[in-house]
Amino acid sequence: MKFSDFSKTVFSEFSTPSNQGWFIGELFHAAGNTTSFAEHPGYGLDGYHVKVFNGSKPINKKMKSNFPRPIDRDNLTAYFLKRIGDEALPRLMSGFGINTDAEQNKDLFSAALSTQFERFITELSDDVEDVVAKTYLGLLSGTAYDIALPLSTPAMTTPLRATTRRYARPLARMKNSPRSGQSRTTAQ
Repeated sequence: MKFSDFSKTVFSEFSTPSNQGWFIGELFHAAGNTTSFAEHPGYGLDGYHVKVFNGSKPINKKMKSNFPRPIDRDNLTAYFLKRIGDEALPRLMSGFGINTDAEQNKDLFSAALSTQFERFITELSDDVEDVVAKTYLGLLSGTAYDIALPLSTPAMTTPLRATTRRYARPLARMKNSPRSGQSRTTAQ
């Protein structure tokens, strides 16, 4: 899956922002990269944002290095939850190859979208394996909580923790993250 295909599929079902440049800015900011792009660029200043959106420019190595390790998946998942309307959820799930008869769970689907976005950031290529359906169905069935990402990639300067450890907890407990003031220990 190319990043531009991911962006176009997700953006097509968002009610806001109505601007491709703002969408890319908000997406990057939600994942923790506040330096590569302005969140809401002014009129005529979103040219590179739009080029990343439509695939004429890649997410380059420097942009990828501006993301925290790991990306802020909790905030990115919350961003998707906020932007995906209930009526858009079945169309969006279908756009990622999930059968329309499958149970619809916006929390789990948003987490699956975050996993896919993280793939684009942690791998060198803008063309990565499409893991949205596998991740969503695994989360839904409880048999697999996440598709494991590599512990380090050449695109990064610091290794990632194994995401399966970080997300091996039910999403309902995401509110108990360190950002909410409660502490937890994570196996390294």
